[in-house]
Amino acid sequence: MVFFFFFKQKTAYEMLRSLVGSEMCIRDRVSTQSTWGQELYIKIKIMASATKLAIKGREATQIENEVGKALREIENASAEFRDGLKNVVVNRVREVEITRGDKDRKKCLLVYVPFPVLNNVQNLQRKLQPELEKKLKNQTVLIVGSRRIMSKWIKANRSQKRPRSRTLTSVYDALLDDLIHPASVIGRRIRYRTDGSSFQKIYVDANDRDLIEHRVEAIQQVYKALTTRNIVIEFKAETLFHKA
Repeated sequence: MVFFFFFKQKTAYEMLRSLVGSEMCIRDRVSTQSTWGQELYIKIKIMASATKLAIKGREATQIENEVGKALREIENASAEFRDGLKNVVVNRVREVEITRGDKDRKKCLLVYVPFPVLNNVQNLQRKLQPELEKKLKNQTVLIVGSRRIMSKWIKANRSQKRPRSRTLTSVYDALLDDLIHPASVIGRRIRYRTDGSSFQKIYVDANDRDLIEHRVEAIQQVYKALTTRNIVIEFKAETLFHKA
């Protein structure tokens, strides 16, 4: 005679009744991560912190290695940078050719950092950006966050909704804010020409002129290369409707 015993697995709600909503759909499982996997994760994390690069699926290019080396040198230079750049890594570096005048051509470096650490970089960007440009042979350096655009037609299931931050318009607006940082945008206008073409006029606070004035041409051409959209940046005093 053979006996069969069946044991019902407890759900997350039965184990902890305070769980509600989507938390109730989480299945309880025992961690299967091996010691080898933990050691590999630690090695990758140590390597990323040493090289300041976190590039997946390919080898780092020469310019990416140079940017990682420059970041590491800046981080070790002072306690302020050491604390702010502790967890900062670079996902990608892209070279964009920009023209100044008719014949003068230069390359601008577009540095992508993970979105979770973008705020840390922007807090130090006023000092970090000039230091990077000095170490990279006076090339113009622009720092942006890595963002992803999701298609509204591709879904894993019918109930899936695309976050507003993953739409094309939202990503393009956030990209422009990253390029213009540490200056602040106070207005946007769309202008139409008589031939039917259009461009976007971006008004930047006049108090921030000294921060990005020497990068305005680079920002306009890089934004067009990434989005195919024409922008014109102008400096304008912010209008106040109340007395301080």
